Amino acid sequence: SGLQSLAFFLQGATVSSVDVQDASLEATAGLRNAFAATTERWATAQVSALRVEELSALRPVDIVYSWGVLHHTGDLWQALHNAQLAMKEDGMLLVAVYAEEFYDEK
Repeated sequence: SGLQSLAFFLQGATVSSVDVQDASLEATAGLRNAFAATTERWATAQVSALRVEELSALRPVDIVYSWGVLHHTGDLWQALHNAQLAMKEDGMLLVAVYAEEFYDEK
């Protein structure tokens, strides 16, 4: 999200914000423009988590962060697998997904 991208940016990270939706990218660009003097450390791109060629074309990053997004793709497991393609070899994948079911281990 744009807010999480802003948090990473304010901590000194170089940020690549990607989304498939124009509205999300526009909102993120608005935050970037309000808080960043330059776009050198904060880029945005329209990329789908289901398109291997788009993810593979990105510059590898240290952290791939996705909160409450990948389960909306229609193919959660493929999107989760693909998310690592944008990551450096020793990178970290931070993902949260939601489920309709509650799993009770009793």
